[in-house]
Amino acid sequence: MLRGFDFAFVALSSILAACGTPAASEFGATTGGGGVADTRYYPIGNGMPMMEAAACQQVQNAITDGAFKLGCVATVQQCPGMLRSIYEKECMQYDAGTVTACVAYFGKVTTCGELDPESCVLIGFPTTAPFGCPEK
Repeated sequence: MLRGFDFAFVALSSILAACGTPAASEFGATTGGGGVADTRYYPIGNGMPMMEAAACQQVQNAITDGAFKLGCVATVQQCPGMLRSIYEKECMQYDAGTVTACVAYFGKVTTCGELDPESCVLIGFPTTAPFGCPEK
């Protein structure tokens, strides 16, 4: 009888432990042990570097186009300051695959609140700074 109880305890413990692990959604949203949802989209990169100016311009254009399409009243921060304020690194290169995925993401959003540049996370290559800018 005690062995059956031990097995049930181990099985229940495994189920409860699984509940505490982060779960990913279609757009990479996760919930940690604290129950706070991270609803940002974390696209998978392709490892190809892209200069800061090109990455920023593509993301900025996608957000601007999305705001126009949805009829949002929005002020979009100018490049390169938009990416520098988020990623806190000047003249860094970004993963081209994540830039392309974020552009697609902003093209599919359905609310103005989703047009926040921080809602889609780019992969940056910090060791490429300051070579992500042509003038550096």
